[in-house]
Amino acid sequence: MTLWVIRGGQSGEWEDIALEQGIIVIYSKAHGLTEAVDADELRERIREAYPEKREQTIGLWTRWASHFFHEMKEGDLVLLPFKRYRGFVAVGEVRGPAEERPDLRGYQPGYFIYSRPVRWLHGRFPRDRLGNWTNRPHTTIYPVEERDAEKRVREWIASGPHGEPA
Repeated sequence: MTLWVIRGGQSGEWEDIALEQGIIVIYSKAHGLTEAVDADELRERIREAYPEKREQTIGLWTRWASHFFHEMKEGDLVLLPFKRYRGFVAVGEVRGPAEERPDLRGYQPGYFIYSRPVRWLHGRFPRDRLGNWTNRPHTTIYPVEERDAEKRVREWIASGPHGEPA
Protein backbone atom coordinates (compact mmCIF):
# COMPACT_ATOMS: atom_id res chain seq x y z
CA MET A 1 0.00 0.00 0.00
CA THR A 2 1.03 3.59 -0.60
CA LEU A 3 0.69 6.67 1.58
CA TRP A 4 -0.33 9.78 -0.39
CA VAL A 5 -0.47 13.47 0.44
CA ILE A 6 -3.25 15.40 -1.30
CA ARG A 7 -4.13 19.05 -0.78
CA GLY A 8 -7.61 20.40 -0.16
CA GLY A 9 -7.32 23.27 -2.66
CA GLN A 10 -5.02 26.28 -2.89
CA SER A 11 -6.66 27.92 0.12
CA GLY A 12 -8.12 24.84 1.78
CA GLU A 13 -11.48 25.42 0.10
CA TRP A 14 -12.12 21.66 -0.33
CA GLU A 15 -11.21 20.57 3.20
CA ASP A 16 -14.70 20.74 4.73
CA ILE A 17 -16.34 19.17 1.68
CA ALA A 18 -13.78 16.36 1.68
CA LEU A 19 -14.40 15.53 5.34
CA GLU A 20 -18.20 15.93 5.16
CA GLN A 21 -18.64 13.86 2.00
CA GLY A 22 -15.89 11.31 2.56
CA ILE A 23 -13.92 12.21 -0.57
CA ILE A 24 -10.66 13.60 -1.86
CA VAL A 25 -10.82 16.03 -4.78
CA ILE A 26 -8.87 17.37 -7.72
CA TYR A 27 -10.19 19.77 -10.35
CA SER A 28 -9.22 20.75 -13.87
CA LYS A 29 -10.51 22.53 -16.96
CA ALA A 30 -9.86 19.21 -18.73
CA HIS A 31 -12.98 17.10 -19.24
CA GLY A 32 -13.15 13.32 -19.20
CA LEU A 33 -10.01 12.60 -17.21
CA THR A 34 -11.62 9.52 -15.64
CA GLU A 35 -11.83 8.02 -19.14
CA ALA A 36 -8.13 8.48 -19.97
CA VAL A 37 -6.48 5.07 -20.10
CA ASP A 38 -2.88 6.17 -19.50
CA ALA A 39 -0.62 9.15 -18.81
CA ASP A 40 -0.28 9.96 -22.52
CA GLU A 41 -4.03 10.36 -22.87
CA LEU A 42 -4.18 12.42 -19.67
CA ARG A 43 -1.46 14.69 -21.08
CA GLU A 44 -3.38 15.22 -24.33
CA ARG A 45 -6.63 16.08 -22.54
CA ILE A 46 -4.84 18.49 -20.20
CA ARG A 47 -2.91 20.08 -23.09
CA GLU A 48 -6.19 20.62 -25.02
CA ALA A 49 -7.77 22.32 -22.01
CA TYR A 50 -4.74 24.55 -21.32
CA PRO A 51 -3.15 25.43 -24.71
CA GLU A 52 -1.48 28.53 -23.22
CA LYS A 53 0.53 26.58 -20.61
CA ARG A 54 4.16 25.56 -20.99
CA GLU A 55 5.00 21.90 -21.57
CA GLN A 56 6.69 21.75 -18.16
CA THR A 57 3.42 22.76 -16.45
CA ILE A 58 1.42 20.28 -18.54
CA GLY A 59 3.89 17.55 -17.50
CA LEU A 60 3.56 18.40 -13.82
CA TRP A 61 -0.25 18.41 -13.97
CA THR A 62 -0.20 15.14 -15.91
CA ARG A 63 1.89 13.52 -13.18
CA TRP A 64 -0.57 14.69 -10.51
CA ALA A 65 -3.53 13.43 -12.55
CA SER A 66 -1.80 10.11 -13.14
CA HIS A 67 -1.25 9.73 -9.39
CA PHE A 68 -4.96 10.41 -8.74
CA PHE A 69 -6.51 8.39 -11.57
CA HIS A 70 -4.08 5.52 -12.18
CA GLU A 71 -1.60 4.99 -9.37
CA MET A 72 -3.70 5.55 -6.25
CA LYS A 73 -5.45 2.30 -5.29
CA GLU A 74 -8.27 1.23 -3.02
CA GLY A 75 -6.83 0.64 0.46
CA ASP A 76 -4.07 3.26 0.11
CA LEU A 77 -3.88 5.86 2.88
CA VAL A 78 -4.15 9.60 2.21
CA LEU A 79 -3.04 12.56 4.30
CA LEU A 80 -4.98 15.80 3.84
CA PRO A 81 -2.91 18.65 5.38
CA PHE A 82 -5.13 21.42 6.69
CA LYS A 83 -4.70 25.10 5.90
CA ARG A 84 -7.28 26.17 8.49
CA TYR A 85 -6.15 23.84 11.30
CA ARG A 86 -2.41 24.38 11.00
CA GLY A 87 -0.46 21.59 12.58
CA PHE A 88 -2.98 18.86 11.73
CA VAL A 89 -3.84 16.50 8.88
CA ALA A 90 -6.80 14.25 8.21
CA VAL A 91 -5.96 10.60 7.57
CA GLY A 92 -8.16 8.52 5.31
CA GLU A 93 -8.29 5.28 3.37
CA VAL A 94 -9.16 5.25 -0.34
CA ARG A 95 -12.36 3.24 -0.85
CA GLY A 96 -12.90 3.29 -4.60
CA PRO A 97 -12.10 4.63 -8.07
CA ALA A 98 -12.08 8.22 -9.27
CA GLU A 99 -15.25 9.69 -10.71
CA GLU A 100 -16.30 12.96 -12.31
CA ARG A 101 -18.59 14.96 -10.00
CA PRO A 102 -20.84 17.41 -11.87
CA ASP A 103 -22.79 17.92 -8.62
CA LEU A 104 -19.73 19.69 -7.15
CA ARG A 105 -18.98 22.06 -10.04
CA GLY A 106 -20.67 24.95 -8.22
CA TYR A 107 -17.85 24.94 -5.68
CA GLN A 108 -15.24 25.58 -8.39
CA PRO A 109 -16.99 27.27 -11.36
CA GLY A 110 -15.34 26.70 -14.73
CA TYR A 111 -13.68 23.44 -13.69
CA PHE A 112 -14.49 19.75 -13.84
CA ILE A 113 -14.39 18.16 -10.40
CA TYR A 114 -13.07 14.65 -9.80
CA SER A 115 -13.24 12.74 -6.52
CA ARG A 116 -12.38 9.43 -4.95
CA PRO A 117 -14.29 8.01 -1.97
CA VAL A 118 -12.39 7.97 1.30
CA ARG A 119 -13.16 6.61 4.76
CA TRP A 120 -11.70 9.14 7.16
CA LEU A 121 -9.83 7.38 9.96
CA HIS A 122 -8.76 10.50 11.82
CA GLY A 123 -9.94 14.08 11.40
CA ARG A 124 -7.10 15.95 13.10
CA PHE A 125 -3.91 13.99 13.38
CA PRO A 126 -0.87 15.96 14.64
CA ARG A 127 1.28 16.91 11.69
CA ASP A 128 4.46 16.91 13.79
CA ARG A 129 4.23 13.09 14.04
CA LEU A 130 4.84 12.96 10.28
CA GLY A 131 8.21 14.65 10.02
CA ASN A 132 8.49 16.54 6.76
CA TRP A 133 6.15 14.25 4.80
CA THR A 134 3.60 17.02 4.20
CA ASN A 135 6.03 19.90 3.59
CA ARG A 136 5.79 20.25 -0.21
CA PRO A 137 3.51 23.30 -0.26
CA HIS A 138 3.17 23.70 -4.04
CA THR A 139 2.53 20.06 -4.85
CA THR A 140 -1.10 18.95 -5.18
CA ILE A 141 -0.65 15.20 -4.77
CA TYR A 142 2.35 12.96 -4.23
CA PRO A 143 3.33 9.62 -2.69
CA VAL A 144 5.30 9.65 0.55
CA GLU A 145 8.47 7.80 -0.32
CA GLU A 146 9.81 7.20 3.18
CA ARG A 147 10.19 3.53 4.03
CA ASP A 148 7.19 2.01 5.88
CA ALA A 149 5.38 5.36 6.01
CA GLU A 150 1.92 3.89 5.44
CA LYS A 151 2.50 1.16 8.04
CA ARG A 152 3.71 3.71 10.61
CA VAL A 153 0.64 5.93 10.13
CA ARG A 154 -1.67 2.92 10.62
CA GLU A 155 0.22 2.00 13.81
CA TRP A 156 0.03 5.57 15.16
CA ILE A 157 -3.72 5.72 14.58
CA ALA A 158 -4.25 2.33 16.20
CA SER A 159 -2.17 3.33 19.24
CA GLY A 160 -4.78 5.71 20.62
CA PRO A 161 -6.16 9.22 20.51
CA HIS A 162 -4.14 12.00 18.91
CA GLY A 163 -5.95 15.29 18.40
CA GLU A 164 -9.61 14.84 17.46
CA PRO A 165 -10.87 11.71 15.69
CA ALA A 166 -12.88 11.95 12.48
